[in-house]
Amino acid sequence: MWSLDDTPPNWFIDENAEKAPESSTYRKTTYRGIARVDNPERGLVGYWARVTWKGQNYAKFFNDRKSGDAFGALTDAIEWRDKTEVEIGKRDQRGKLRTPARRKSNTGVAGITEVMRAGKPAFQVTWINGQKVHRTSVSISKYGRAEAMRRAKDIYKNMKKSVANPPKEAS
Repeated sequence: MWSLDDTPPNWFIDENAEKAPESSTYRKTTYRGIARVDNPERGLVGYWARVTWKGQNYAKFFNDRKSGDAFGALTDAIEWRDKTEVEIGKRDQRGKLRTPARRKSNTGVAGITEVMRAGKPAFQVTWINGQKVHRTSVSISKYGRAEAMRRAKDIYKNMKKSVANPPKEAS
């Protein structure tokens, strides 16, 4: 058996493997999802733009020569990234980035988490109405775990229903 300090065994070394050219570089930029690629031996000199959304990857390379110069390639990469994000729904109509919802529930039920209120356990119910986040809680010590969870689920279901179908105003 060999350790990392030793020379690797022969089966570990691929003599026919192509080595990366010395001049090959792949650098991150300050622009989200865009990297600089400099590999003149393979004709890869430009910017690599990537967008990932909901498990799907979208990527495109922008060559300096085809875009005029390095600044043109960077501009094209940024424009493509922004256009792709809008097309796939990663950006909303206002241009703001949307992030996938994170489940913070420790109960396994979306919108309901177990918290401590005034030193006593409770289920906290959270929902969003427009731009405002609303919360209420149901005491576990007052109702018991099963009844408190049932009440919390009812509250969440009713609030989600009322957000989806707001009451019509009388004219």
